[in-house]
Amino acid sequence: MADTSLESINPGSAKIVYSVTMDDLFKYNLFFNRTSKTVQKARRRVMIAGPVCMFLISFGIIISSIQDSMWPAFIGSLIGAGVLALFYAWYFKYLYPARLRKLLKKLYAEDKNPGAIGERSLEVDENGFTLTTPFSQTRCAWGQLVRIESEPGYTYLFTSSVNAVPIPHASIEAGNLRAILAEVEKHYHPEKLLAQ
Repeated sequence: MADTSLESINPGSAKIVYSVTMDDLFKYNLFFNRTSKTVQKARRRVMIAGPVCMFLISFGIIISSIQDSMWPAFIGSLIGAGVLALFYAWYFKYLYPARLRKLLKKLYAEDKNPGAIGERSLEVDENGFTLTTPFSQTRCAWGQLVRIESEPGYTYLFTSSVNAVPIPHASIEAGNLRAILAEVEKHYHPEKLLAQ
């Protein structure tokens, strides 16, 4: 991480210059899928509903074809539901991330995405933060910052429940991340509404 000073910084502000790659966007999407309460709830529903449906359907089919005893049908259906539950757990842990990476590459390949990948700068001051790419400049008041999350190597400034400014620590080319985070901590007050 570079700790160089940048020209054109206003007093009381901090700025970093960094790059975002496709891998960084993938990491953000994985983080979001792992931490979103809505996504977790949907995943739990799939992991519960799938095996329950499997059990009920297979139990109904087996019991209708075998009139003797209910126990073999019950045990067979229970084993089928258990296998499906294990498959879902394995899928979401191992196959889902690879599938998500492939889907993201396809989505970004569908059309041009100026500014989604590449170099950008983030400047914070007493009124909010500004994200600048070669294609756009976005200004956000502190009231628009809904939460701050981090994981090893990344910090995410969420401007809504699904949108965030990803900051990959290893890609910082100029500026000081600690100074940025100190400014954010000084001005970020989640209890305040969006500045008018």
